[in-house]
Amino acid sequence: AISMGLFSAGVLNLNNMRDMDNDADSNKHTLALKLGLKSAIKYHVAIIIIGMISAIAYTILNYQNLWQFIYLFSFAIMNYDLIRINNIENKVLFDPFLSRLALSTLLFTVLFGLGLLL
Repeated sequence: AISMGLFSAGVLNLNNMRDMDNDADSNKHTLALKLGLKSAIKYHVAIIIIGMISAIAYTILNYQNLWQFIYLFSFAIMNYDLIRINNIENKVLFDPFLSRLALSTLLFTVLFGLGLLL
């Protein structure tokens, strides 16, 4: 639940980072806007990594077989995107990462559940 919540918060944070200029013009007070772009990116990286660590910790504490770690394939996509997000300066470029994180989260969910069943 912690991992899913943090990955979902990551999608929302990416959306807020992309829309920072519009939010400022509309007087919206998002966390990304309050933090500023560089700190919002650091926050984003932190919540995704903490989500990954939470899933790994849960799996280790409830280990039954190696199949439980099958969800690690979804982390490869997330890590690749985190590296690319860390170098973005133009907020419009966050758009493709929104759908990729949402789909990576879905992949994580399916693989995590599959790992529990196998």
